[in-house]
Amino acid sequence: MAAERQARAGTPGAGRDTRAGLVRLGLIAAAILAVYLLAVSYAAQTDGDYNRVWTWEGYLAGGVALAVMVRYRERLRGDSIALGLGLGALVGAINASGLSRGGTVWLAEAVFTAVALIGGMILRQTARDRRVHPGVRVSLLDGAWHEPWRIILRQRARAAGRSLLLGALLGLPFAVINTLYFALSGAHGQGWQPVVPQAVAALRPAVYEEIVFRFFVINLVVAVAGDRLSSRTVLIGALVLGALPHALFHGAGGLVANPLGYLGFSLLTALIFGLPMAYLQWRRDLETATGFHWVIDFVRFWAGY
Repeated sequence: MAAERQARAGTPGAGRDTRAGLVRLGLIAAAILAVYLLAVSYAAQTDGDYNRVWTWEGYLAGGVALAVMVRYRERLRGDSIALGLGLGALVGAINASGLSRGGTVWLAEAVFTAVALIGGMILRQTARDRRVHPGVRVSLLDGAWHEPWRIILRQRARAAGRSLLLGALLGLPFAVINTLYFALSGAHGQGWQPVVPQAVAALRPAVYEEIVFRFFVINLVVAVAGDRLSSRTVLIGALVLGALPHALFHGAGGLVANPLGYLGFSLLTALIFGLPMAYLQWRRDLETATGFHWVIDFVRFWAGY
């Protein structure tokens, strides 16, 4: 880090580069905040359905991801397209089946998942070409797109499976904390639920939210600011933007009912749950964070909350 700072200090225009990087981070944060406030305001002035606020972030990420795909279409990879469409179909199918607890627009979430995964992979490649932090890795896509399918199925699938399992194991204590909070806070529970349906239902938030709220956002931060800011600054920006917006979009109606309490609770949620997931994506891969997220929601759904 010290060598990096000295190198930047001795480089002509380094100050301008830093300012430009901070401006880019600020624009990303401002866009997310603007969409959040517009969504909350719209819900408050119409039907009061704050669950749909969640979808607005998907429209923002999906729109930017689509623009990235069009702008850098020469970087599209067959395997990332296949995985994006597959995961999008999974999210859409779970929503359409009625198992999902949070999906409000099932087709939209399917599209958001697909384009955010594909666009995020393009951003990752862009960051790697600029020789900055490579962004969030996807173990299932870790290799050349034209590799034989037997290699993809054997090596990549095994690596992805290990990451999913590790994430689930790391997330177990957080799952217990999360479920105990609901139980002790007086939330209305429905008793223990069938295991398999709840395990499937928990896949939707794990896949959709980790791709749209974290994978794409972190790769966007790295791609647009990674070559202009220090590694530490990029890390902080990626973790904050990968954790806090996701927490704010949960229960957005609280901003109207009890602003201070809601903001404090959102910050606490981001620190306890969002930050570990964002860091797992940064440090390891998408699959580890997905397993971590899945077990937290699965245990809560299974317990009836």
